[in-house]
Amino acid sequence: MRQFRNLSLLLATAGLLFTAACGTKATEATADDVASGADAADAQVSDVAEVADDAASTDDAQADDAATDQDTGPALPTCGPQAAFDLSAAGSGPGARVGDITLPTLDGDWSFAKNWTGCDHYVFVFTAPDAKYTYAHAVWNSNPGDLLKNSPPNVHYFFGSYDADDETATATVQAQKDKIDIALGKLSSDLQAQWAGRLHYLTVVPFNIDGWLGAALQKQGVFGFAIDRQQTWRELGSLTGAGSSPVLKALAYEVQRWEYEAKNAIAAAADGATVILLWDHINGGNGWGPPKVYADVTLPDAAEMAKFDTLKLDMAHGCTDGKDANCPDWDREAYMNICDWTTEPADSVAQSCSGTETVECGCAKPDGRTSKGTRTCAADGKSFGACACPCDTEFARQITSYKRQGHWLTDESAVLPLLKKGGKFRFRYDTPDGWLLTASLRLSSQKKQTRPTSIVPLWHGEQFDQDYNSKFKPIDVAVPATAKNAKIVAIITGHGSATDSLNCAEFCDHDHLFTVGGKTFTKSHALAGTAQGCLQQVSIGAIPNQFGTWPYGRAGWCPGMDVAVWTADVTAQVKAGTTATISYQALIGGKPFVPQWTGQGDYKPVIRMSSWVEFEE
Repeated sequence: MRQFRNLSLLLATAGLLFTAACGTKATEATADDVASGADAADAQVSDVAEVADDAASTDDAQADDAATDQDTGPALPTCGPQAAFDLSAAGSGPGARVGDITLPTLDGDWSFAKNWTGCDHYVFVFTAPDAKYTYAHAVWNSNPGDLLKNSPPNVHYFFGSYDADDETATATVQAQKDKIDIALGKLSSDLQAQWAGRLHYLTVVPFNIDGWLGAALQKQGVFGFAIDRQQTWRELGSLTGAGSSPVLKALAYEVQRWEYEAKNAIAAAADGATVILLWDHINGGNGWGPPKVYADVTLPDAAEMAKFDTLKLDMAHGCTDGKDANCPDWDREAYMNICDWTTEPADSVAQSCSGTETVECGCAKPDGRTSKGTRTCAADGKSFGACACPCDTEFARQITSYKRQGHWLTDESAVLPLLKKGGKFRFRYDTPDGWLLTASLRLSSQKKQTRPTSIVPLWHGEQFDQDYNSKFKPIDVAVPATAKNAKIVAIITGHGSATDSLNCAEFCDHDHLFTVGGKTFTKSHALAGTAQGCLQQVSIGAIPNQFGTWPYGRAGWCPGMDVAVWTADVTAQVKAGTTATISYQALIGGKPFVPQWTGQGDYKPVIRMSSWVEFEE
């Protein structure tokens, strides 16, 4: 969302304070130390709020309010086999697996190990007495009823205060409890029962908690963090929506996201997959040009590949020391491609040459077509080097986040035929920023009635303007005689904004129409440009509480989310052993897009598309 990017950067600075405002402290840290370390940072929060109010238009402010006020409803937990509490864990920071701890609360001592279910998350929210902590105070003083109505049920919330002493801290959390009890009394009896025993109030200053937690907070105090159901310390993002006030309710989005990850972990543990590691914590940053990040792997042979009906990509974007503060700032497109392979076995060809002289060589594409590569003259002028083949077959796409780490499990089964030859493959990942990449392929058989066996390329995206549709001609595709199912498969996202009156193609609803056998199948983007379009997708993979304008809906994507492979079943429109004609166009409101240029911005509308027709047997 380019027109808001200066605002996004300011919000990023403000939001970070919730997890890092206390700064790094010595073991003898006190609440006064926290105050002195965060004065300047909290002053920035006030400045940011003023700038945000000035920068946002009336419509944007209304959209932000809607994003804050509208209830999205809790996501139900998915619980698999419950792991016992790991008493050997000894971590005490972001990304680390933590050990047992006993917390003194208004209801008595509460032990993690004794209360562990393997299905719950544990969120800590702290405040401090100094009036300068405007961000933390805004969270603490926001409506708790909104949190309780929207939070998934499998979470415990802990409230504490960085007061000067334990007695004062107890009084602070008692007042918070009284307020929350009033909010609870306004909820349904079912919700009241749901939260019984899940709201806890610490009776000591967090620094004074015995064990690893107090020690960790003395070294680096934070106003909030969590322990997820995998016993891992999790940072909290910015609880400030784009332009809105920080609210407790935003914690619910964090839990929804952790539930998405837990669901994926349970599914992965049960899928019996053959796992092919691509990258393991590799720095993917390469700027805007080469070199890119490559992975050379060996898949099972063709006979084994033919047994699989399911393919998933397990991808994580991490950051140095497991901290969001060390993550790149912007929402960038990130592409994973499969490289062509040479059909000429020789690594080099003995032949006199000079300078930058090149010769063509033969390559094969994953979809079965042939392509041309290049051999470059060696430095000694006596040979041409190994064949360098193109690497332009898209396999998967993600969009990076505004400064938060992410982990996705994406179903790529529809493009499984791109890997059917098995054996050696080269993958390339393209993104300009320095995310730490961890990724693997998960190949499995889930005993589906059919499996993808062949794939035929259709079209790629273009600049989105009045000439867009003229660039796409109908394509005749031979339908295999053995085909039982046929699907249109596409990865489509819209990008660019502010340059035209409709804010295309990132924030406008463009329809993509694929016509086969007289019937049209449409991929639309109804959430594009809405105030909460991406917030509504947290439970299916969008990263919440990013340090930027993340809640707004985009055309086919969200910051910090994988791009889903879209499919349309066209089996009834084709006949095995014949030729099918497929056509394509993109429309807005049923009409071709004719941009009305605003004279603003520099990122003109563009459709990023890879599309195929896939056949199954």
